[in-house]
Amino acid sequence: MLIYYIWTIIKLDIPFDLYHKIKNKRIVGNGRNIAGVFSWIFIALFIGILQERAIESLYLGIGASVGCITSSITKRRLNIKRGEYAFFIDQTDFILGSSLFYITQFNLEWQIFLGGIFLALILHHLINLLRTSWENFVKKMKTTENH
Repeated sequence: MLIYYIWTIIKLDIPFDLYHKIKNKRIVGNGRNIAGVFSWIFIALFIGILQERAIESLYLGIGASVGCITSSITKRRLNIKRGEYAFFIDQTDFILGSSLFYITQFNLEWQIFLGGIFLALILHHLINLLRTSWENFVKKMKTTENH
């Protein structure tokens, strides 16, 4: 995250689509920006270097970025607004993208791929549930303090 904030400070938080539109709709929207893409790739590469698998991690990072950007493009075409829920697309975009890039150069067992999809679906919902519960708890505490 620190890397993302540094790139934001030096003005790389420009939307990935550079504000371009197709048929009066933004191509990607503000949710995907250049700083975010660089951050994903850099973090993947950093972890890959630690694991002595830099090239594989680079493919995964680039693929995950492309997957997320592709899902944003898809959501814009389907008139799904930024932040709106899109089942399956929101949970699996990075796994599908990273897997597709990865298999161009490396072997990926189908069990690992399906396990990633399964875990992403479950963890995404679990984390959203925890986040919503926490936000409701904080709201309730603030309301209690004001009375």
